[in-house]
Amino acid sequence: DVVLLQHGPFEQRLAELGFPADVIATGPRLPSLVASARVLRKRLRARRPDVVHANGIKAAIVGALATIGTRTPVVWVKHDLSYDGPVARVTAIGCRVVICPSRASGGTFGRLTSRRLRYVHYGLPEMHVDREAARSRLLELIGAPADALVVAQVGRIHPVKGQLDLVEVAQNVAAAVPSVRF
Repeated sequence: DVVLLQHGPFEQRLAELGFPADVIATGPRLPSLVASARVLRKRLRARRPDVVHANGIKAAIVGALATIGTRTPVVWVKHDLSYDGPVARVTAIGCRVVICPSRASGGTFGRLTSRRLRYVHYGLPEMHVDREAARSRLLELIGAPADALVVAQVGRIHPVKGQLDLVEVAQNVAAAVPSVRF
C-alpha cells in the first residue's frame, strides 16, 4: 500500500506505473498531523503492514503518531535539515530507524536517538571539479571582480528552504555595506 500525505505529481506517476495511492490530505500544523495520524492508524489496523516507511518529516510525524502503542516499526528516511532540533528528536523517538544520507542530516539527534540512526549515502559519484576554474567562470558570468565574495543558494523554491530569508538578509547587508552588490 502507498499512502501519500498530499496530492502531487508522485501520485500521478504511481498511478501510471499501476500503483494507485491513497491520499490523506495533511497540512503542516499539529491538528492536521494528528487528524491524519488517526486516519492512517485505522488503515494500519485494517492492513497490518510489517513496516511503515516515512519519507520525510511530515510522514515520520504522522507515522509515529499512528503507530503509538503498536509493534509496527516506522522507518524514517530523513532527507534534509528541515525541522531539525526538538521536532526531529521527538519524532525520532517514535521511529525504529532513521535513515540519513549524511552525517549533517543526522547531526540534530542526541544520544537518546543516535542508536536508531543509519547512514545510507545517496550513491552519487564523487564529483571532481576544478574549483578555481569554476569560480573564475562564475565571476566572469556575473561581472564580478576576482576577489568578490559570492553567496548562492540552490534548491527547490519552498518556504522551508529559506530562499526568502536569504533575500531579506542580502538586502539588509547590501544596504549596510557599500561594497556588497545584490
